[in-house]
Amino acid sequence: MLCLSCIVVFCTIYVLILPAITLEKKTTCEEEEQIAIQEEQPLVQEEDESIVQSDDSDEVEFVSCEPIEEETDDIEDVEITEDPEEEMDVDFASGEEDGIVAADETVMPEGGIAGGFDLSEEGNKEKLKDVTLFYKLPGNENWQKCKPGNDTVIPANAKIKLQVEYENIQIQNLMKSYNCKLTYDLPELMRNITTEGGIFDGGNKVGTVTCENGKIIVTFDKEYLNNRNNNGQTTIKGNFYAQGDVNLRVVPDTDGKTTVTTGNKTYQLNFGPDAIAQYGQISVEKTCISPQAISTENGNYLAYTITVTAGEDGCPDVSVVDTIVNSSDCVASYVGINTTEKSLENGENAQNPYETLAEGKTPGKVYLGNMTTDSTNPVPTPGAANITAPGSMVWKIGNMAAGESRTLTYYVKLKDDVGLNGNEIKNKANVYSKAYERAYHEASFTPKIDYTMPKSHDKDIDRNSDGTYTITYKIEFNLDGNNSNYALKNLEFRDYLDDQSDNIHTDSNALPYISYNRDSVKLYKGGVELPSKDYTVSWANGNDTYETPWQIRMVIQLDSRLQGQMVNQ
Repeated sequence: MLCLSCIVVFCTIYVLILPAITLEKKTTCEEEEQIAIQEEQPLVQEEDESIVQSDDSDEVEFVSCEPIEEETDDIEDVEITEDPEEEMDVDFASGEEDGIVAADETVMPEGGIAGGFDLSEEGNKEKLKDVTLFYKLPGNENWQKCKPGNDTVIPANAKIKLQVEYENIQIQNLMKSYNCKLTYDLPELMRNITTEGGIFDGGNKVGTVTCENGKIIVTFDKEYLNNRNNNGQTTIKGNFYAQGDVNLRVVPDTDGKTTVTTGNKTYQLNFGPDAIAQYGQISVEKTCISPQAISTENGNYLAYTITVTAGEDGCPDVSVVDTIVNSSDCVASYVGINTTEKSLENGENAQNPYETLAEGKTPGKVYLGNMTTDSTNPVPTPGAANITAPGSMVWKIGNMAAGESRTLTYYVKLKDDVGLNGNEIKNKANVYSKAYERAYHEASFTPKIDYTMPKSHDKDIDRNSDGTYTITYKIEFNLDGNNSNYALKNLEFRDYLDDQSDNIHTDSNALPYISYNRDSVKLYKGGVELPSKDYTVSWANGNDTYETPWQIRMVIQLDSRLQGQMVNQ
């Protein structure tokens, strides 16, 4: 009877408290529901807003590329119920329970992983919401989406952007085990990476974005994460990005088609053939290395160097075409170069062309061709039948390795029978990789001659025994070597008794009684009389035959910094 009474009492108590238990669970569920519908505010990586344009021209506004906060689950107010399929392990021997962790994240030992939580790892990919590739054409500010599985045609000099969206990242685990960092592996296609701005929440900077060793690294401010965690927020979500250049080394040279798999997408990209030939870095520097024209017995010369340097990808089939683009009529020839292709010397050899290159490299070849406007075949071929002087010099280098540099030294001969003073002689060196024009550089030399040539009476006027008078004149020519860069050749002095080119004339009544003393002309240099074989004197009567006694012309040669003096009666 006692036992029966106990049972009745127990049942009664259970019935009385049952409504209270039911009410408690209902309240807890209501709280959970309220928490779940709280508005999410994403964390964002900020930059200036831009327009992302897909291949079908639909415009999508970039929300400034930003990481995002997630729902704020209040663990203390939510009743935790065990899932029968995921039972919590209990170590009865030690009497300690294993820590409760998210099923898809493993808590690291204290000290964590310095590299951060890697979104690229297979086990973490459910935290990866989306990964998107964009490209931007040169001179265009609009980013366009690459379509997965589509043969997107992109020039290899385009910019590439990778945007990563993440979600459900446990704040406490990120702080404790991953030093407040998220990381993502960049595809091999990208290089020269830049990251802009930082991670922002409501205008406040809460993290930074950097790139190191092929990874994007997002580092959150620990105080910020702590505050979020203390306020009951358990996870964050958002996005970040990085941008860079196309890594030309991974682009096939034949057709330019390559496959990029990143995150949950595979892209088929088409950069076209000859990516390195068209877009690989290469530079040229052309210099006139003779501040003054080089004067020899055989003529006057200018010396030039052309230096070509390949970038990080090297460059295939490199040629240089050098052309006189201004005052070509002042240039006689490229010295030591003709229409037959020949190998260059590896060292100086008078005025002949030569190369300066690294040990073990083979010198290139040079030949002469005609300037062409053919864009399909812009490099002249050797063996031209006729050359329009002075022609174009072609330097065939061939394939260049990454970072390789080659230097050519060559000479041009200046004409002796033209007026060079003040005429700018400009050379242009165009660099080609295969048939693609890649770079050019120009160098100029302007012959400058600064001189004085005063004329004066020399001595007194002499009365001769026959009643005639002799007047002695002196013409002094001084070439300023400090302000001149060109040695004079075939210099002519001309003296007129009655110059018809200006308003200074001799009295016409006196002309019949005036004549030159042909035996009186003498030339001095540095005060010393020069032998008559060093100069030529000729005469003319108002014309260019120079046979009668009315005009005098003297032809001499003077080098820079020398002085000449002509005396005649």
